[in-house]
Amino acid sequence: MIAVRLDFDDAEFMKFTRKLGPADIQRAMERAVRYTAAWVRSQTAKSVRGEMDLPRKVIAYRLKQYNKAWRLGMDGGRAVKVWFGIDPLKADKIDTPKKAARGYRVRKWEFQQSFVPKQGRYAGKLMERTTKNRLPLRRSTVTIDEQGEKAFLAISEQIPAKMQEIALKELRYQVFKVLGE
Repeated sequence: MIAVRLDFDDAEFMKFTRKLGPADIQRAMERAVRYTAAWVRSQTAKSVRGEMDLPRKVIAYRLKQYNKAWRLGMDGGRAVKVWFGIDPLKADKIDTPKKAARGYRVRKWEFQQSFVPKQGRYAGKLMERTTKNRLPLRRSTVTIDEQGEKAFLAISEQIPAKMQEIALKELRYQVFKVLGE
C-alpha cells in the first residue's frame, strides 16, 4: 500500500480554504483521490503493455479500481484501491497461436512442446503436457508479475506530485462550482 500525504504550504491552498467549507474541500479531495487512482491504473497498463507488446484488452481486465465504498486509510484519510492481477496470462488469449518449426508461437513467445487440439474441450486453446505421458495437460502461459511490479514501482514515485496537482485542480473546480468564480 502506498500512503500519500499532501502538504499544501502555498498561498493558493490557503486561498481555497478561506473560500470553501470543510464539506466542499472533502468532496474535492475525494475526487482528487479517485482521479489519481485512475491515473495510476492507466499508467500501469500503458507501461506493461508497452514493455511486453500486449493488446489493451488483455491487460485492461487485470487492472481494477475499487472506489465505490470509501475505505479509511492508515491515518484515517480516504483511500482507493488499485488492484493489478499478476497471474500468468493464457497465451492463446494474447493472440492467435501460429505454428512454428517446433511447437507454437504467440507474438514474441515460443512454446516448444505446445499444441492446439482441433476438437474436444480444449479445442483452439494452446496446451502443453506437464509430463511425458499423454495426460495431464495445462494451458500455456506468459508471466507478467515482474513487469507489473516494475511498472507500479516506477509510477509510485510520481504519485505524490500527481496527487497534489490533481488536488489543486479539483479545489479550483470546487470554488468555481460553489462560488461561480
